[in-house]
Amino acid sequence: MADIDDEEAKRIVLAELMKQLGLAPESLGLDEQAAREQHESDQARDTYAYYGLTMYTAQVFEHEVVNLLVLARIVRAHENAERMLSDPWERRFRDTLGELFKRLQPFLAHDQQLLNDVAEAVRIRNRLAHAYWRERAEDAVSVSGRAEMIAELIKIKDLFTDLDERLTRVAQPFRESLGITDDKIQEQFDAMKERVAERDSKV
Repeated sequence: MADIDDEEAKRIVLAELMKQLGLAPESLGLDEQAAREQHESDQARDTYAYYGLTMYTAQVFEHEVVNLLVLARIVRAHENAERMLSDPWERRFRDTLGELFKRLQPFLAHDQQLLNDVAEAVRIRNRLAHAYWRERAEDAVSVSGRAEMIAELIKIKDLFTDLDERLTRVAQPFRESLGITDDKIQEQFDAMKERVAERDSKV
């Protein structure tokens, strides 16, 4: 059997799905058929985009977990006049999210709901990273399935964003004790934007 490229494979799968739905191409006008195919293409693109955005927010959430742990470590070192011999961020970024969660638990003992929500977020993040596309293989080639995936991904994205904000508030006392104010954070962000603008101006 001759090899077929990805586009031809997609066309065959789409044609078979349309046939099963009683929407064989010959029953559609050319404009309607083209519109349907464009919708399929756009929806598939959006599904991948929402997955990418959701994984991005998961990493932002994970980074805030590391921030909280590292800031607490630096504060403790200052209080004990302890010298730190290695980069604490580098050390924590080598940990898995599950390991980070274990280290985080003492800092969330005062808020059981937040602790539960973070535990759930760890489970969801691991599913996204290791099992999501396997579990959603059939949905990924279905119009209704992709719609369900997008709705689920938006909900998960919002969960990670909410947890990032809540953990940022938990970390605030540590930041303030080290003199890391919101103004200083904004200064660093503005400096980054300037570097980006300069870089893009050379393109």
